[in-house]
Amino acid sequence: MKKFLAISEFPPMPDMASGDLRFFSILKMLGKFGEVTLVIKDLRAWIVKNTECSRYKAMFTEAGIILYEGDIFSALNSNKFDFLFLEFYDTAIEFGDMARYLQPQALLVVDSVDVQFNRLQAKATLTGNIHDQNEADEIRVKELNAYRKADVTIAVSEDDKTLLLKALPDKFITVLPNVHTIYESPPQKTREFGRLIFIGGFSHSPNVDAVLYFLNEVMPLIRARTSDVKLSIIGSHVPLEILDMEAPDVEIIGYVPDTAPYLQSAYISIAPLRYGGGMKGKVGEAMSHGLPVVTTCFGAEGFGLTPGVHLLVVDTPETFADAIVRLLNDSNYHNELGQAGYRFVIEQYSPQAMQTQLARFLEQMKDIVPIRQPWHKLFLYRVKSLFERYIGWRLRFL
Repeated sequence: MKKFLAISEFPPMPDMASGDLRFFSILKMLGKFGEVTLVIKDLRAWIVKNTECSRYKAMFTEAGIILYEGDIFSALNSNKFDFLFLEFYDTAIEFGDMARYLQPQALLVVDSVDVQFNRLQAKATLTGNIHDQNEADEIRVKELNAYRKADVTIAVSEDDKTLLLKALPDKFITVLPNVHTIYESPPQKTREFGRLIFIGGFSHSPNVDAVLYFLNEVMPLIRARTSDVKLSIIGSHVPLEILDMEAPDVEIIGYVPDTAPYLQSAYISIAPLRYGGGMKGKVGEAMSHGLPVVTTCFGAEGFGLTPGVHLLVVDTPETFADAIVRLLNDSNYHNELGQAGYRFVIEQYSPQAMQTQLARFLEQMKDIVPIRQPWHKLFLYRVKSLFERYIGWRLRFL
């Protein structure tokens, strides 16, 4: 039986963010191929800060995921693993050398989740801010270095894979996309006509920018053409600048434990993102309910969708407003668009599709040999780890 160890800064909370849902789903499905253990950087700190940790622990248990109670060093010494999954490049930077030293036989796999420097570059292009550009350049160097040292890098989309291969042509890069539970698509007549919905956690800056952009630049254009539209905004950590924009036709709901009832009753999903990376969970989630989506080129990237067939892609305030009004005025097209997106998600991003992808991924891994570290690097790491363990931590308290 294969043994998988997933290493992350925080446990995935699948009802809080699409990235967490994807990570949780992958770990759950890997359980069909072997034993899955999850270790996080500081479990005690997470338990203290998270009042619902027991609920998430129950989710892990039900999914067959073993939540390791100790630290990462102890977990790496607890068993002999076949695969080490490190979530995000910064986790790989912090723990990659330790993992390689303590588990030299294991394949070191880094899940990019999304290519962060690409998202930051898109933001810098939008803002024209030199600090944003410097951050994108700095993260690019760090991120690519983390992937360079891995045996395998996972991208969330073919677009991200192509981007990484341009920078790292000799590395093995594969794709494990988002996964979406498929719900029954409700009849159009049961949806609340004119109800728009936005879903996204607001600790993620692209979501803050998207909602402010929509409220400031698109919503006034829609109001000038119809009074039928009402917007519901769902997501955790809503900032004050968005709360202050609540209005009779703008409802700010905040965090909800289950988005399904809202997606089942809404008429149109919006994702007015002006920068970002990877695949947008809010887009796939809406389509998994048969809900028509209006988004931008950033919201649509990575899916392989056809604009105008599976969703509407618009990149100016005027065309965004036009798309909303078109779907309100043409019920036949509204239904066709929603059903085409629904069928596409079932075929490409359902749990069954992901299960097939994972099986193919594990088959590919059979031909990959872990990178062997030179003896001098192993020696230097041994010296460094011993110093930190017995001396370094004491010096920090002097």
